[in-house]
Formats: sequence, structure tokens, C-alpha cells
Amino acid sequence: GNLTLDETFSARSQLNQALLKEANEATEAWGVRIMRVEVRDIVPNAEILKAMELQMAAERKKRAQVIQSEGEKLALLNDASGKAEALKIESESKKAAKIVAAEAEKARLELEASGAAVAISTLAGALHGDVEQASRMQLLSCYVGAQTSLAASPNAKVLFFPSAEEWLAKGSTMVGELHHNTTGAAASRTSEPQ
Repeated sequence: GNLTLDETFSARSQLNQALLKEANEATEAWGVRIMRVEVRDIVPNAEILKAMELQMAAERKKRAQVIQSEGEKLALLNDASGKAEALKIESESKKAAKIVAAEAEKARLELEASGAAVAISTLAGALHGDVEQASRMQLLSCYVGAQTSLAASPNAKVLFFPSAEEWLAKGSTMVGELHHNTTGAAASRTSEPQ
């Protein structure tokens, strides 16, 4: 009664020792000493065999379910890890694309600014150094280009803009102020004591 049914099949030596001890206690009064007891076969009845079979089947089913759930867990973890890695790669590629686009836009703006500076310088040279008149001509060219683009747009219905003269007058006023501020700052730097 000290061992479970499973233990009786796996712990024969322990069972043999327990039986030897019990047998010697019973025969000691008669002066008989038993040297060895060996259990050779344990044959349980049919009900116990059926219960053992059910227990083993339940254990196998339990192990199979554990293995299956661990497999599903591993599959989910692998899937999540793959998705995370894909998102990381996608975000890094979007970041790199934005950097390349920004650098291209920067280069385009620098090239346009350089081209405009060369155009104004060339016009000023043709106009005997009149930077203000050269700037006005450059602004008028930009105005005409903007009007052309807007008129060609499929969304354009009616365009109301100030006349070129009004636009040039405002532009030349700004250029004149800019030129005055630039030459005034340069004059004040040259007049400062060193």
C-alpha cells in the first residue's frame, strides 16, 4: 500500500526489500531467516489493466497536445518576428528614400539659385552693371513662367492676377530695398575703424 501501481512496475528492488523485511519479521519468531525475495511477475486484474491503458493514452494525448501547442507558439513567434523585421526594413528603406529625395531637392534648389545668380549677373553685365534692372527682368521672366504653368493647368478656370506692371513695381521695390540694405551694410562695414 506504500507504492502506486506505476511504482510497483518500476521499483522492483524497493518492493523486494519491503517484502523481505515483512517476511523476516513474520518468520523471526520461528528462527527462520529469509535471505532473498524476488518478485518476478506482477499481473494486475483486467480492470486495473484497462485503467492503466486509459492513463497511458491520456498521458500520450497530453504530451501530443503540449508538443502541438509549443509548435503553434513557435510558429506564431516566428511569424511575428518576420513581420517585425519586414516592417523595420520597410521603414529603413522609406527613410533612405526620403533622405535621397531631400538631397535631390536640395541640389535642385542650389542649382536653380546658382542659375538665377548667373542669369542676373549676365543681365547686369549687359545692362552696364544695373543689378536692379537685371533683377526686374529676372522677376518678369519668373512671373511669365508662373502664369504659363497656371494657365496650362487642367484645374484653371479663370485667373486673376495683378498686371505685370504692378507685379514688377512691387518686385522692384523689394529688390531696391534689398539692394539698399546690402550696400548700406557694406558701406557701414567699410566706414568702421579697424
